[in-house]
Amino acid sequence: EYIKDVQKFFSIFIVVITAKDGTKSTLDLQDKYTVNGKEIEINFGDSLKQAQATFKVVTELDDTQASIWAGNEKKTYYNEVELDSDQQKDIKDDASCEYKSTVFEKVSSDYNYETHEITYTLTVDRNKMAMSDVVVTDDIGSLGMSLSSDVTLVHGYGTSSAHSTTLTTDTSSKPHYSYSDGVLTVDLEDITDVGSDNAIEAIIFTAKVDDGDFFTAVNGGNVSVSNTATLSTKDNPGGVVVTKKNTWKNSVIDKSAAVDTVSKAVTYTVTFNGNKQPLPSSLIVKDTLGTSLEI
Repeated sequence: EYIKDVQKFFSIFIVVITAKDGTKSTLDLQDKYTVNGKEIEINFGDSLKQAQATFKVVTELDDTQASIWAGNEKKTYYNEVELDSDQQKDIKDDASCEYKSTVFEKVSSDYNYETHEITYTLTVDRNKMAMSDVVVTDDIGSLGMSLSSDVTLVHGYGTSSAHSTTLTTDTSSKPHYSYSDGVLTVDLEDITDVGSDNAIEAIIFTAKVDDGDFFTAVNGGNVSVSNTATLSTKDNPGGVVVTKKNTWKNSVIDKSAAVDTVSKAVTYTVTFNGNKQPLPSSLIVKDTLGTSLEI
C-alpha cells in the first residue's frame, strides 16, 4: 500500500479470507505487515492460494490538512496498491474519496412581522471530531439588530440525545456568552466526545430588527439582512465564516380591488404598515377615488 502525501498510516483491519468454496476465515495481520515511511507491505505468504482476501488500510490526514478538517472544506484524496506474487508482478490499482468537512453552519427562521425578530441557529462540529479553544462570534449589532432572547446551547443537536442549556454571562467556567457593542460571543467547552452525537452543538438565539432604518426602501421593495458569524478553534484560529441572508417585503401600504359584476360595486382593501412599524400620532392616510367612482 502506497500512502500519498498529506496522509499517514493509522491502522489495518483484520483480513477476511474467503476460500474457493465460500468458507470465510480471519487472518490477524499484526505480525504480517511492516511500515516503511509511506509504504505498507503485507506478507500473506501462501494463505491466499485459491482464496480472496478483504481488508482495510486506514490513513489519517497530517497536520498540513488542518485547514480542511477544521473548516467547511472538501478535498479528494487517493492511495495506490500494488500486488506482487510468484505468478504476477506489479499489478496496481488506486482508489480515491472526497473528504467533506462541515464544522460550522448557520440557518434562520423567516422574519417575524409580528415581533420584528429572526431566530438563528449556529451548528458546530457536524464532523463529530475533537475541537478545542472553540469561540463563536456574531456581530448582529452591525446589521441594525439587537439580541432579544436567551442564548441556548443544545448538545447533540438534531439527534435523539439532544439536550439544552441556557447560557449565562458567568465567565468563571465554560460554556458562557457575552454581548457587548452588538457583538455576541460564545465560548464553548472543548469538544471531546469524538464520534458521538453529543459532539454536535448548536447555539440558538433571537435578534430583533431595529425599527426605522431598514424600512426606507421603496414601498413593495425587499428588505435584506445578511448575518455573518465566525467560528475559531485551535486548529483554525483564522476562523470559519458562515452567512445567512434573510429577505422580506417592505410593505408600507398595499391596495387591492374586487368587482361585484352584478351590483357593479368595487370593493377596495387598503393594508397599511404591513411591517408593523411604530407610527407617529399625526399620521394621515388618504385615498383618492377616481372621477367615475363614489362611496
